Amino acid sequence: MARYSSEFKLQVVLHHESPAGGSRRTAIQFGLDRGVVRSWVEVYRQHGEAGLARRTRPQVYDLAFKLKVVRFLEEGGSLREASAYFNIPARTTIREWRRQYASHGVDGLSDRRGRPRVKKKKPPSSGTKAPDQMSWGRNSNHRLYPDPVRYRGQDR
Repeated sequence: MARYSSEFKLQVVLHHESPAGGSRRTAIQFGLDRGVVRSWVEVYRQHGEAGLARRTRPQVYDLAFKLKVVRFLEEGGSLREASAYFNIPARTTIREWRRQYASHGVDGLSDRRGRPRVKKKKPPSSGTKAPDQMSWGRNSNHRLYPDPVRYRGQDR
């Protein structure tokens, strides 16, 4: 997927808004798809030049924002309208949120990236058992150490 500069996007939008413009003519002149031209125009109308700027790092959306977008779709908004209105560059992101919400509800929209948290082990209690009091089957090194009960009272 080609990345376009914000200056190029602005040039395309301004050509579209000119009297000789239109999505079909603009798309042909700049060698773009009509849908791309229309989406840039919608973003420009909603957010101005700031909406056309390239993002330097991925955007992280919170649960409340995702829920607002999904509710916008439930009220009859299209993916293209939601993308332009909320300034979300990829419509596939919105489509995925809608799918997750339909299958898992609000919990499906929560962010699950990163490593899962591991429960911390409790520190050993002060009353630890001595090795000769441990169960014989639980000692993983039972072949290395002889049975302490058998040798109790004997010198090794």
